[in-house]
Amino acid sequence: MMIAILIFFLCIFGILELVAQNLRVARSLQKTRPNVSILPAKFGNTNVFQEGTFDIPIDEYPNTHGTAVVTEVATNGLFKVEFLLVDSGVNPPVQETLVALFYRPASQTGPGRTLTLPNAGGGKFR
Repeated sequence: MMIAILIFFLCIFGILELVAQNLRVARSLQKTRPNVSILPAKFGNTNVFQEGTFDIPIDEYPNTHGTAVVTEVATNGLFKVEFLLVDSGVNPPVQETLVALFYRPASQTGPGRTLTLPNAGGGKFR
């Protein structure tokens, strides 16, 4: 009887180990999808913003591209950026959007205008 219980538990633990190993392999084969939150991290690295539409390259995920539409909210360097992430590697293609506000006082405020910085020399920043 004791030998039968020992064989039973050895078989059960062997089957559980096999299932756990197959789950690990299946998890490693699973593809990760990009998240729209990677776009502000890539786009926000710059200190100066300009109004317009910009493409954001995403090298980590093929068949995926990002777009940022920058508009000035106020004349004090506050910008609204609308991000769009399109993943065309899946069927149907997935689109995600995100809106973020960035404060960049060193950015040029408005088209063709200059910003006077509060410094001792009163110089202008272009």
